[in-house]
Amino acid sequence: LKFRKRFLEIFGFSLPTPFSSLAEGIVLGTKNSLDSSFYEALKSTGTLHVVVASGTNISLIGGLFLQLLSPITGRRIALLSSLFFIWIYVFFIGFDAPIIRAALMGSLVFTAQAFGRESVALRTLFITGVVMLFINPLWLFDLGFQLSYAATAGILLFGKNFYQLAAYTRFLPQVFKTDLAITLAAQVFVVPILFLNFGQISYLSPLVNMLVLWTVPIILVGGMTGGILGVIWEPLGKLAMILLYPFLWWFVNVVEFYA
Repeated sequence: LKFRKRFLEIFGFSLPTPFSSLAEGIVLGTKNSLDSSFYEALKSTGTLHVVVASGTNISLIGGLFLQLLSPITGRRIALLSSLFFIWIYVFFIGFDAPIIRAALMGSLVFTAQAFGRESVALRTLFITGVVMLFINPLWLFDLGFQLSYAATAGILLFGKNFYQLAAYTRFLPQVFKTDLAITLAAQVFVVPILFLNFGQISYLSPLVNMLVLWTVPIILVGGMTGGILGVIWEPLGKLAMILLYPFLWWFVNVVEFYA
């Protein structure tokens, strides 16, 4: 808890609001520090999911350690080591339903690869849901669990179809096409849940997500690096955080403009 508190302080010391609270949300899934106006802007543009730690965080954490360790230890040991770091991250940020869902799926996929087995994504999602609800049946009524599960199912079922449609937009850069396809696929099952719970949906959500999602991996990796460096030596952490400013500025201004 002391390490987490010190880790969060580096964001506040290094960046102004709302950039610091956005970085905290992306790295640790914390929404408490978001001011009300920016929170509403995220909500109205359909980008509130970026401050909920979930699949993106787990895939980046696992993938990063896998790439770093594979040349040193070999792929199997690197895969199993990545599992360890994934669950350290989960322990560090808290056991919310979306992050547990993502961590369980990541664990199943990484374990299958480590032992030379294929993993079927939809089957993995189903097993994860069964295990989670066996542990805590009340998660079925948790909005975070519902949205996380629905978004993942939409991406797995319709991601390729929407990517093929996005490929026809020749004027868009490749990174925008991928983000647009993922957002549209996720919305298939997410939109009804959002409408039932909040009474509103954002027609601009795919556009805004397409414009900002490319910054999330940079902010996540940079924010984690800056936080750890800041705990070790504060000036070094501040420098790393300042380098993230252009990406945070872009994210905040796009969201506030379309809100």
